[in-house]
Amino acid sequence: MVLILLSVLFTTRIVKPLAKLNETAESISNLTFTKADIRTGDEVEELAERINSMSTKLESAHVTLEGKNEELRRFIADISHELRTPLALIKAYATGIQDGLDDGTYTEIIRKKTDDMTEMVDRLLLFSKLQVEPYTHAPVEIRQLLTGILDTYRLSFEQQGLSVQFEDLLPPEGGMVMADEAKLASVFHNLLTNAMKYTADETIRVRAERRAGVFHFEITNAVGPSARSPVDWDHVWEPFYVMESSRSKLYSGTGLGLSIVRTILEKHHAIYGVRPDADEVTFYFSLPFMDHHSDPEIVRS
Repeated sequence: MVLILLSVLFTTRIVKPLAKLNETAESISNLTFTKADIRTGDEVEELAERINSMSTKLESAHVTLEGKNEELRRFIADISHELRTPLALIKAYATGIQDGLDDGTYTEIIRKKTDDMTEMVDRLLLFSKLQVEPYTHAPVEIRQLLTGILDTYRLSFEQQGLSVQFEDLLPPEGGMVMADEAKLASVFHNLLTNAMKYTADETIRVRAERRAGVFHFEITNAVGPSARSPVDWDHVWEPFYVMESSRSKLYSGTGLGLSIVRTILEKHHAIYGVRPDADEVTFYFSLPFMDHHSDPEIVRS
C-alpha cells in the first residue's frame, strides 16, 4: 500500500510535470510557444517558469524576425519593380535602334534611364551603408548648419517657382547638438527635397525652435487631393513608397529619401514623425541641445 502511495506521489510530483515540460519544449521546437502550467512548489515549478519565460522571449523574437523577413521580401520586390521598368525601356529603345526606328532621341533616352538606374543603385548602397557604418557624433551648431543648407537650396526653389517661409525661433547663439554633422545635413537635404517635390502650392514653411531643451525642426507643405483621403502616413518612411505623383519630374527622385531620413534619425535616437492635416503635411524631428556643462568630446556609435 505504501509503495502504491509513493508511486502515485512520484507520478503526480515528478513524472506528470516533466511530461508537461517535455510537451512545452516540443511546442517551442515547433514554433507554437505554449506554456507549462506547473504548480508543484519546488524546483520543477521553478524550471517551468524559466522555460515559460524563454518561450515568451523566443516567441517575441520570432515575431520580430518574421516581420523583418516580410520587410525584406517586400523590399526586394520593390527593388525588382523599380529596376524592371527602366530595364524594359532600355531594351525596347535598343531594339528600336537595331530596327532602324531611331528618330535621334533613342540613345538619349537610354542614357537617361541608365543614369536613373545608377542613381537608384547609389542610393540603395547609401541606404544600406547608413544602417551599419559608425556615426561620429560631435558638437554641431544647428542654426549655422540649417541656414547654410537653406541658402544652397535658394536657386532650386526659385527655379521651381517656390518660396520658403523660414520661421527661426532659435536663441541668438543658436545652440549645439551632438550629431554626425554630415548625416544630419542629409536629413535636412532629404526633407527639403521631399517638400519641394510634393508640395501642392508655391510655399513651403520651415520652423526651427528651442522647445523644452531640444532643437525642434518642422517642414510643412500643402498636399494634393489624393493625399487628403484617409491613408496610413506611417508608410511614407518605407523604401519606394509613393503616395502621389511628384510635381516635378526633374526632382522625381528614387523613393528612398524618407527612408534615409528615418535611418539617420533613429541612429541619433531622435524623436521624429509626420503630422498630416486637412490640406497639408508636416514632417518634424527633435534633438536635445547640449548642456553648456557637457564635455564636447567626439563620440562614435
